[in-house]
Amino acid sequence: MLEAQRYKTDRNDARGLAQLVRSGWFKPVHAKSDAANRMKLFLAHRRTLKRKLMDIETEVRHSLKMFG
Repeated sequence: MLEAQRYKTDRNDARGLAQLVRSGWFKPVHAKSDAANRMKLFLAHRRTLKRKLMDIETEVRHSLKMFG
């Protein structure tokens, strides 16, 4: 329905979305909570930090093997 619009403007998009809501042509979606998004972000940062720590440990181990 929105693809058939001749001119794509914010006003026309809003009008088309309102028509979809009125006609019932939408599927309800589940939005994750802020707490869930924050936890996902913290876990991603933790994973990145663990990888960096392992990289540094490997570099030190390699240096010690070469010069130690």
